[in-house]
Parts: sequence; structure tokens; C-alpha cells
Amino acid sequence: MVGVLLTSHGELCKQLMESSAMIAGAAMQMRAVPLEKGENPEAYKERVRAALFELDTGAGVIVLVDVLGGTPYNTVGFLSRSADIQIITGMNLSMVLSLTLERDESSEICDLVEQVSAGARDGIKVLCRKNKEE
Repeated sequence: MVGVLLTSHGELCKQLMESSAMIAGAAMQMRAVPLEKGENPEAYKERVRAALFELDTGAGVIVLVDVLGGTPYNTVGFLSRSADIQIITGMNLSMVLSLTLERDESSEICDLVEQVSAGARDGIKVLCRKNKEE
């Protein structure tokens, strides 16, 4: 099964995983590794490396990252040189739910990446009501 790693500045990744579990049940082969305030980047890299090693059972790992260019992203980008991972930035609850509900033993990593990223794009809606006084 494709593994899933959630990474973020602070507890966001843990909270998204917990919120997803409230809606869809606990996900198999999914971990959250938050960058703690003041944490040394090398120590964080080792925690992420250990999680990737644990999650990759041969089908690769999808890594959801909170924001492009931050320490979690840079860490995962560096580790991608030697690991079978796909990285998606802009992590949100829809993405985590999609991976929880749609992923199974026969899922291919590239198909999941496309499905999750398309679903995230399609899920963005701007709903506004004009001011009644105009």
C-alpha cells in the first residue's frame, strides 16, 4: 500500500489527521511529523527520514506538505533524492480524507497523486453574497 506522510509547521498535520479520523476512521499506513517550534532542521530531517522508512513498504509514499518553500517542504525535497516519494503542497482536510477513503492495496502512487491534487483544486469554491446595500 502507498504510505502517506503529513508534514507541517507545528501541529497542523496532526490535527488534520485527527479530523480526518473523526470523519472517516483512522487511516492505515499514515503518519504526521510536525516541525516543532525551535527544532533543529537536522533533527527534523531524521524524524521525517524515519517516518518515510516506516511507511514505505515498496509502493512509495505520498507526502502532503503545508506550504511550498518552508522547512518541511525543503526537508522532504532533500529526502526525495533517495526515497520513492511524491510531494503535494497546500495540504488540507480534503486531501487527507481522499487518501484515507480512496487508497487501497491496489492503488498506484501516480494515480493517487493525480486524484488528490485534482480533488483539491476542484474542491476550492468561492461563495460570496453581494452586500444588500449596493
